[in-house]
Amino acid sequence: KIFRLIIYASFNTYILGCLWFLISKEQNITNSWYIRFGLDKKKETWEKLVMSLYFALTILSTVGYGDFFPISETEMVIAVVVMGFGVAFFSFIMNEFINIMRNHEVKMGVPDKREPLKKWLISLQRFSNRQPL
Repeated sequence: KIFRLIIYASFNTYILGCLWFLISKEQNITNSWYIRFGLDKKKETWEKLVMSLYFALTILSTVGYGDFFPISETEMVIAVVVMGFGVAFFSFIMNEFINIMRNHEVKMGVPDKREPLKKWLISLQRFSNRQPL
């Protein structure tokens, strides 16, 4: 199940990177992400792919390092939509991962350690509430 989540995240990042590249390239304006960051001058396809995937992952995760950023208004609108989707996307991924871990604990019979922790915290509270001598 974890492998499936990794594949799902990688596939979505790849699709988003390719779409971003195509949208930026096809705008036919002199000031776009494709032109500004020199993708029109790069000859190797893998260089363009790496830059597009890097940008897609930073914008999808809403980290946005700042080294690549949307230039045109169209790109900015798309970036806002992708960031909104990114929050939902990573929330879904984390929820699925937590469910996998919870199911694993149930299957493996991991002991519940909440009760001893609760007792220890209560004893700490009682100890700290004692009056000075």
